[in-house]
Amino acid sequence: MKDKTKHPGVAIEKRGRGAYRLRWDVGGIKASKTLHCGRDEAERKAIELSENIQEGRTPDPNATFARLEKTLENYFYPVRSQAYRRNIKKALEQAREYLPARLKHIKPMDIETVMADMIKAGLSASTVNGWYRNCNAAFTVALKYQLIEKNPFKKVRQLKVELRPVREITEGEEDKLLNACTSARDKLMVVFALYGSMRVGEIGRFNLREDIKEDYTLIVRATKTGTWRVVSLPDRYLEELRKYNTVRKRKYDPVPFYGNGNSVSGRLSRLIKKAGIKARPHDLRQTCATRLARKGVNAWRLKEYMGHSSINTTERYYISSMDPDNREKIWQ
Repeated sequence: MKDKTKHPGVAIEKRGRGAYRLRWDVGGIKASKTLHCGRDEAERKAIELSENIQEGRTPDPNATFARLEKTLENYFYPVRSQAYRRNIKKALEQAREYLPARLKHIKPMDIETVMADMIKAGLSASTVNGWYRNCNAAFTVALKYQLIEKNPFKKVRQLKVELRPVREITEGEEDKLLNACTSARDKLMVVFALYGSMRVGEIGRFNLREDIKEDYTLIVRATKTGTWRVVSLPDRYLEELRKYNTVRKRKYDPVPFYGNGNSVSGRLSRLIKKAGIKARPHDLRQTCATRLARKGVNAWRLKEYMGHSSINTTERYYISSMDPDNREKIWQ
């Protein structure tokens, strides 16, 4: 005889000795799950499931990519930038074409096969890794909202990418780039990257009211690693920052650098092209690290200043590119 106890949105059915089945029918999702456990454990699972349903995390064992897209639209996309949403959607369109339709049927081997096929088709390892990271972000959301029990992308390694040699901006190129700036804002963008070690996203979200200390050191909050750090500028640029800060705070929005990294990257790219320099916006930040390392800044202090999550990044990208004699001094 079935023992059926209702919870909000969930029913428990006794299926035999030491076995219970949870059933739920919410928002058109009809599903069930068999548990091999005692009555108390089944009750606990039913309560937990009911709470998840009330919070919008309705488990769907038969979820498809369409269900994942709907979940992303409701809970993930609203708090992300338009460019990031566009990248996720494009990655999922490719995944839908090559991977099994039901999310629970996707295995790590399927993902590895797709990545290998992309390489055979002529895509670079960096592009394939970008697809992997975007899909992994989407499937992490699927795991959170119980569309899958395990994220298959977690068991797949990204491809090894051959690192580009560090491109250091020379002093002559720096002068050309600063001369190409037509406003104080453009000049400060260059200085923030070249001397403040700031990424384009960090520059874009920099707030004049909250992120400048009394001694005019800068607090970098919107970091890639999620931890804030303090950077400084050369004295010759501090007076310009003071003037710009005073005028900007009084008349305009305290976030002057467009509010996002893509706009900053685009503006810096145009300034670099105008100056006649062959470089990327990120090369300004790399130049900052290379110059500090050459001056003898300790590797751990350099790691903190650059905001790297690992000392290996500092060593791999910057210190290893220097002369052995200088490298030994930096590690002292």
